[in-house]
Amino acid sequence: ESLVKEVGLLEAKVGKGEFDHKTTKVLHLKMNPEVEANQNEAEKEAVVLRAENKQLKDALSKLEDGAGARAQNAEASTKMAVVQAEVEVLKHRIADQEKRETRYKQVF
Repeated sequence: ESLVKEVGLLEAKVGKGEFDHKTTKVLHLKMNPEVEANQNEAEKEAVVLRAENKQLKDALSKLEDGAGARAQNAEASTKMAVVQAEVEVLKHRIADQEKRETRYKQVF
């Protein structure tokens, strides 16, 4: 009965990763097929994500260029409206000046 308990205790220790360094040797596989498969999948996924990232960056730059052009167009149209308003004001001033001139001619 005590041997069964001791075996259970030792199995629990081994299950946790404990072992006697003097009597136990651990073999580490450098060319582990599972690790290689996971690395290959990760590399493939990275390539796909890089391609998608490049496409999204290109689309973003196109949108920014379009937004920049629209902003320039909006700015140009705003400037055009301001210039047209100034022209109208100047036309009214010219008309007023011409009226004054004709009145002065009539008086003198």
